[in-house]
Amino acid sequence: MMITNNYTLIRKFWNTFNTQGLSVTSIFYSTDLKLTSSIQYIAKDRSKDPIYAKYLKDLTSYSKTGEDNYVESETRFAVLDGVGGYIQHGYDSSIISSRLAKYIKDYDSPSSDLKECLNTAYQQVLNDPIVEAGATTVTLSQINKVTGEMDVLNLGDSWLGVLRKGEFVEETLKQEYFFNAPYQLAKIPDNGKESNSISNKPDDADAYKFMLEKGDLVILSTDGMIDNWSRQKIANWWSENLNDTIALDVLNKKFVELVNIDSKDDSFYSEFVKEYNILTNKRYIGGKEDDITVLVVKVE
Repeated sequence: MMITNNYTLIRKFWNTFNTQGLSVTSIFYSTDLKLTSSIQYIAKDRSKDPIYAKYLKDLTSYSKTGEDNYVESETRFAVLDGVGGYIQHGYDSSIISSRLAKYIKDYDSPSSDLKECLNTAYQQVLNDPIVEAGATTVTLSQINKVTGEMDVLNLGDSWLGVLRKGEFVEETLKQEYFFNAPYQLAKIPDNGKESNSISNKPDDADAYKFMLEKGDLVILSTDGMIDNWSRQKIANWWSENLNDTIALDVLNKKFVELVNIDSKDDSFYSEFVKEYNILTNKRYIGGKEDDITVLVVKVE
């Protein structure tokens, strides 16, 4: 006898049971999940960057999330990270991440297929005159509150992890061509600028299906967070601090503030620097200052 509401597990054993002459009876029951989410972010200070000053005349009104963006709805959640290299040619990637986020959030179809959602949203970006050029990564999830299944698409080096009882039991893997060169959805200008840039399609995204349980914490973040803190440090902090007496927004704000402090600390040994040192046989140290966006979803 197997009792489960895990569709993936049942599909896995269905044929095995049948070939052995065993009857299979499936009863799917509702997990009736309650989802509570929080979004917090801190944008990198660009006020002293001469390149941004050259192309973006009024930095005081610049995007509050920097080149990052996010989607936070009832069951659909995403983080996006605009590729900063486009500013070298005068294109602001905060625009493409913002518009792609808008179209992902607005996508409304009887189909729950995430690739259809991302393909549709990306095509709208390509047709959007507001987006002259730019590129963005995206980590996109959709949670079924009845079955507990979470579908995930990841394209690039943003991240999603499922924290359960102090450990990450599921997570996405980053997609890179080489160090610090992530997969990205791009809109290439017609004038030849950025013509050699990386340009992926939504179908290049890695697809995942995770089963959530009550008590899980789903964490989505751009690389501004995971390039600084290790998975273990993230797991330890949330496991020690998450409780029912402190609001999720309060905790997430504190978390992002702590990561931001480390990102600016020349003596902090960041994950980004660790990886760079392994690749180059160097001994650098320091945080990696970047836009930081963290979206957490508490599953109850």
